[in-house]
Amino acid sequence: MPRILAAFSVSAAAVVSPSNAQEALDGRLAWSAFTCSVYAEHAEDESLQEELFSFGHNRLLSFLDGLSDGSIDPEEANSVTPIGVTWRLSGPSHDFIAGRVFEAAQEVANEQIYSPGFDDEIMRTNALLELQNRNCIFLLHR
Repeated sequence: MPRILAAFSVSAAAVVSPSNAQEALDGRLAWSAFTCSVYAEHAEDESLQEELFSFGHNRLLSFLDGLSDGSIDPEEANSVTPIGVTWRLSGPSHDFIAGRVFEAAQEVANEQIYSPGFDDEIMRTNALLELQNRNCIFLLHR
């Protein structure tokens, strides 16, 4: 399987249709869902964590499929996709890439809710605030 990263360096000749532009947003949706799933985990909401992770995983796989089959214009995807995704688009399989993206999103989310000296209750409270402030629940009801 050719590396996904190569898809970003090739420019597409076709004009991006509105549906392809929407598909290109799947990379951004995946990143948001992954970070929100980490907040839900620290907020001790296992059901929400699983839903958000699953949603993010599915959106990312759809995004990677679109890049691989050419249905997503690489330039369009690059313009709307967070760098946390675009820097991790190479690997032996889409699931491997998804794991790398989740790990990066997890690191970023943890940095948002943790500081040295924080106990578990402060982290839980911070995670609940992030879930609310970032409107994470709306990812599942779009």
